[in-house]
Amino acid sequence: MVDLRSIRSVGRAAFVAACAALLVAGPGCAKRNGAKSTTIMGDAEEALAAGNIGRAVSCLEKEIELNPRNPAPYLRLALVYEHIYKDPKKADAQYGRYLGIETSEAKREMVERWRRDLGTAAGAGDLPMLPEDGVAGDTSLARQLDEARRKLRETEKARDGFAQKLIALESVQDQLKQSQATVSRIKAELGTLKAGIEARDTSLAELQEAYDSLKAQGDTAQSTSTGEIARLERQIADLDAQNKTLSARNAELEDEQSRAGRRTLNDKLDEARTALKAAEKQNEQYARRIRELEARVVQLESGSSAATTITGDARAHVVREGETLRTISLKYFGTKDRWREIYDANRDVLPDPDHVRVGQKLIIPASGSR
Repeated sequence: MVDLRSIRSVGRAAFVAACAALLVAGPGCAKRNGAKSTTIMGDAEEALAAGNIGRAVSCLEKEIELNPRNPAPYLRLALVYEHIYKDPKKADAQYGRYLGIETSEAKREMVERWRRDLGTAAGAGDLPMLPEDGVAGDTSLARQLDEARRKLRETEKARDGFAQKLIALESVQDQLKQSQATVSRIKAELGTLKAGIEARDTSLAELQEAYDSLKAQGDTAQSTSTGEIARLERQIADLDAQNKTLSARNAELEDEQSRAGRRTLNDKLDEARTALKAAEKQNEQYARRIRELEARVVQLESGSSAATTITGDARAHVVREGETLRTISLKYFGTKDRWREIYDANRDVLPDPDHVRVGQKLIIPASGSR
């Protein structure tokens, strides 16, 4: 049997033709007595010579199963997958297994070159065969190899694989250009979004600062109003005490009237009544001041302007369900026609006189004001 590895100056494609040309007697892949590995390899080459590629592959796989450290079947399978089945993926796998076993650096270098050329134009041409020490002298085999090489060249020259690869490459380049344009557009959009986010952050910071300032002002005004209300409540308590004293004094005077005479008693009663009226008038002034301060508190709580003036008997009113400025005017003034006075006193919280909200606090001007 002629060993494929002993043939010089033969390409990978010619290896397959050489396999087909080797006729080795043997009944197939069945187990035989003697050296099983040699017999199975002979069966594989016999199947190749007969054109039975499936049987040859089966025998080579059987040889790998029996003798996994033999590199020869891996190399033959790689050549079959590459040149007969046109399956570069499986050919690459078998080349890899061969390289994992073969110890000859010269052979490894050559097969690695074949592996790199898988599926390329370089892989379709003739390549130097694995270097070996022996030389084959079979003239008939050499002629068959030359004929196989000639037919292989004629077939491979007719292929347009290289042109198809160029077309595919141009398509990939077009896709790359489109991708680059998309990336540029996305970068520009990201820059716009980033600028918008920065502007929004600045606006939020300004709004937060304004809110903090207004809140501090409101807290100060509320504290001042609370203190003023407490002072007025103390004054009212003092007035109540004075009223009680005057009432007691009035009782005394009445008692004196029964004892000292009507005229003198009437004079004293007149004095007491005058003092009582003065106290009641003062009490009324304090009560009006309390209402004004309560309305001022409502104004501050509703965020109204400090420039709004509250005078007279101004009162605070909380809007109820179904109420309008006309119904509120009727309630406080006895007529619906004075609704505009209420609107003018609350312009800072009522942008539209036809729309008032339930729960909204309004300032009702003094009844006598116009």
